[in-house]
Amino acid sequence: MTDEIDDGLSGLAHVLAIRRSGYHRHVNTRTGAVVIFPEMAKNEHEWERRALEMHSAQLVITLAAKPQENTFADRIARGD
Repeated sequence: MTDEIDDGLSGLAHVLAIRRSGYHRHVNTRTGAVVIFPEMAKNEHEWERRALEMHSAQLVITLAAKPQENTFADRIARGD
């Protein structure tokens, strides 16, 4: 009896994990092949508007120039 409950809970956990994964799973009933598709946006125009807003809000950063000489060796003291 306990094994049947464990199998049922394991099966339920598997189904819930698939549904919450962000992917759609399709099983071909004739061949048994499984195909997994990523979840797509429901409203493409809204998705595009938000993507453009995100890209326009990004800031350009400038990194400092790399030093030409190796100063790390000067900061290390030998322990022997």
